Amino acid sequence: MLLFLLGGFEMKHMNSRWIISLAVAGVVAFAACGVADEVAAGKEPANLEQMKQRLYVDLGSNVGEPVTSGNVYNAANEFTPPVSCADGIGGSDLSFKWTAPQSGSYTFSTLGTGSLLDSVLHIYTFSENSATALLGCNDNADAPYPIVSSSVTLMNLAAGAQIRIVVDSYEPPTSRNGAFKLNIVPNFILCPSAPSECRVSPGTWTQNGCVYPPKAAGTQCNDGNACTTSDVCDGAGACGGQPLTCANTANATASSCSAGSCTITACAAGWANCDGVYSNGCETNLNSSDNCGACGSHCGSPNICSGGTCAACAAGWANCDGVSSNGCETNLNSSDNCGACGSHCGWPSSCVGGTCELSCDVCDNGLECCAPKRCGYAPNGSSICK
Repeated sequence: MLLFLLGGFEMKHMNSRWIISLAVAGVVAFAACGVADEVAAGKEPANLEQMKQRLYVDLGSNVGEPVTSGNVYNAANEFTPPVSCADGIGGSDLSFKWTAPQSGSYTFSTLGTGSLLDSVLHIYTFSENSATALLGCNDNADAPYPIVSSSVTLMNLAAGAQIRIVVDSYEPPTSRNGAFKLNIVPNFILCPSAPSECRVSPGTWTQNGCVYPPKAAGTQCNDGNACTTSDVCDGAGACGGQPLTCANTANATASSCSAGSCTITACAAGWANCDGVYSNGCETNLNSSDNCGACGSHCGSPNICSGGTCAACAAGWANCDGVSSNGCETNLNSSDNCGACGSHCGWPSSCVGGTCELSCDVCDNGLECCAPKRCGYAPNGSSICK
């Protein structure tokens, strides 16, 4: 039921049916809740007092100064203020349901221009059928008299907590001095931090949650990406910049930005970025003995690197200098490299078929002369082995 003027009500029994009539009270554009089912069914309420207390205005989770305005003139006297904060039984009143949007402290008051009601404010844990779990109450917020407004601060309300706020009168008011404004003010910032640097902070609380308006397009910001430059807001709440461009260096075929620095992501075939430095490109030839097919893949002597693969030399030859570019340069049938790199055959031996053997000569007389003897000449000039 949508009420624009809400006040007290009375119940009449006519033709075996109960009718609820609402007396004009104040300008309140909210839904009056709780009685629709029993009224629509045409059933007599089981408990008249409970039925009266189930009529309230649901304020949702709205906050502000004021959240709503009203007038208790000619409204029903449904609630009695606690004796702890009022010295009378009270008069006509209106009640409201409210849900805390976030955990924290809130102040509820009838302070403000146009709030003429000599009010008593009492607040309870919300229940459809009762108002007994008192959370706080107040008669004159700014005593001494004639200040007639009321104010209650509730500490440590949990998010989602539902309460019933009763705006009561000290005595039956006239139409003029029954007017009130109900304020609900959080004692903290409801929307402190925007989700984006390109939105205004603090934000504004609405019934649907926090709203953070976008900053103007072109506002400087930081999108958190080290690989963009000249970051600005786009006017819709997002921050962005121009991507950092990384040119390909020597033998590189693809480069990109990572953590604010350019890196090589692909090299030309046969080359690699073994030192990890962007500026000198893919500096390493992968057809070398120390980097054969991959960085640090070493082809030990006597092998060579051929097409990125370590390969053996032909029989009788070896890569003794470890340089792949000149191939298997060493003959292993030599006195200094006999059968293996650095294997030396000293006199009187010589390298024969890759093996060190004693050296033999044929003297002029046709006789073989083997070390340690040598061919020579006798005093008469004849060839001898001595």
